[in-house]
Amino acid sequence: MFKRNTEYVDPRLDSAIDNVITRMEGLDNDSPQYAPLNEHLVKLLTLKQNTMPKRASNGEKLVVAANLAGIVAILASENTRVVASKAIGFVLKAR
Repeated sequence: MFKRNTEYVDPRLDSAIDNVITRMEGLDNDSPQYAPLNEHLVKLLTLKQNTMPKRASNGEKLVVAANLAGIVAILASENTRVVASKAIGFVLKAR
């Protein structure tokens, strides 16, 4: 019913990261070529992390569920008695 969206990350970014790692494998840590490759790798990994979509935290999901429960409670009570407009103030506003 609920399918998880696949995250899109540019495949060229993954191949660039793989290329840098492959070039670094043949070098020693003290090599003068190792430091620039390491900096390049850090930049690529940061770019990949920033392009991935952010997921909702459990706290945000809890707030949404609580708001929906409050709305359902207000609507259910409207069927039995009149609710003043102040009841809507109990629902948290989006930030």
